[in-house]
Amino acid sequence: MLPPRVKVRFSNLGLASSTLLWPRERLSQLQINELDKSPLGFLLINNGTDVSTQTESGTSRSSQTSFENQQKRSQTRKARNETALKLLDSDEIKIITDHIQQCYVDDANFSIQSLHADLQNLYDYPYSPTTLFRQLKALRYSYKLKAYNPFCTTREEIISWRARYLRSMEELREQGAFICYYDETWVYHGMTKTRGWNLTDTNPYLVANMGDLKKPRPGFASSSDKGRRAIVLAVVTEAEILPGSVDIVIPNRNPSEILVDYHQYMSSELYIEYMKKVLPQIVAATPTGRQAVLVIDNASIHNTLVDKLPTKGSKKCDLLAFLEKHNIASAVNATNNELWEEAKSIMEANGGRDAMKRYFVDEYAESLGVKIVRLPPYHCQFSPIELIWNQLKTHLRSAGKTTDKLEVVADRAKAWLKNTNESQIAWTYEHILEIEDGIKLVMDEDDESWELDDASDM
Repeated sequence: MLPPRVKVRFSNLGLASSTLLWPRERLSQLQINELDKSPLGFLLINNGTDVSTQTESGTSRSSQTSFENQQKRSQTRKARNETALKLLDSDEIKIITDHIQQCYVDDANFSIQSLHADLQNLYDYPYSPTTLFRQLKALRYSYKLKAYNPFCTTREEIISWRARYLRSMEELREQGAFICYYDETWVYHGMTKTRGWNLTDTNPYLVANMGDLKKPRPGFASSSDKGRRAIVLAVVTEAEILPGSVDIVIPNRNPSEILVDYHQYMSSELYIEYMKKVLPQIVAATPTGRQAVLVIDNASIHNTLVDKLPTKGSKKCDLLAFLEKHNIASAVNATNNELWEEAKSIMEANGGRDAMKRYFVDEYAESLGVKIVRLPPYHCQFSPIELIWNQLKTHLRSAGKTTDKLEVVADRAKAWLKNTNESQIAWTYEHILEIEDGIKLVMDEDDESWELDDASDM
């Protein structure tokens, strides 16, 4: 049986064209039959309008043409990069990648020009810097913000968590689960672009002093991300931003006390109250016969326990209460260390401390039939709502002015979130699938953690 959303690609753009997630009910029976028999795992259609003509609103010809042109340019660049890469044999590729890896280890910055010079010294690299650039692109290197976090690849518990998460999500998708994602972000007053067209000949203060007094403004006023902030909360489903989930909270605190990290002033109580309101809406939005799943991150405010588990430093009364709850009689005159050893034995017998943790929101969600899944630490790239936040902030900065009050920015954010369309959401979900598939490929090749669960079951 086909999943609720199937993969579609355009044949006129080639097999390497972007994949779109499309609702199964919008396909014709002929297309469904074709997809059932296809070994490719996606539906290859003749042009970009075969499917969109079955939607309620359709797709404008101009936007479709723009999309096709972008895809063709992308394919041309990829083909050019692949052609450049074919100039290298496997030994040369290894020399290049090993040298780049050593630069990472040594924390040695390099540019295309300096890398080109290094490779010429290493083995008389015969090609131009431009060809080297294209070869790096074909090898999936790009010049971007440094974002490597060693915790993700060196801490065993995070490696195992990531493997469990990816396996769990793969199984849930195969079962046709209705997967939603929750997250928070922030907006601030006067939210506008940080860049604009300004005079470049001198600094704005000198221009203001020496210029025409009738035109005292030499450029745009600088934007600021300091001052009053608001927390934006929302849940994204595979088709929309859940309408009743959009909430914007303006903390009643002095601006000087508001930190950049909104987790510092968003409480677990606020999170619990929000979930009590939103979880029933997720249940109502879930199609009949599908498992509702809500993916959240691992922030401490999301992890309020039903029963607090003791630690070695717990008070004696807390240790005694824990033992009594598990029907263990202990002498009142026993020392804290003795009580702790008994408590530790109980936790170990029940699978360990983590296995005994029962989260308040998880328990409530389970009572409604919703499964809570937590992202591994430092892996926000697995959540499509992060892409929604990026689009939201781009919109707010484009539409905003430095004089906008926080309430104006909040209303603008709420209106934008409520008017997102299905194609925006589908793109974010597909992008996340590509990220997960890429990481699983790397794990299969270079990391045994993807097989940890199988090995432990043998």
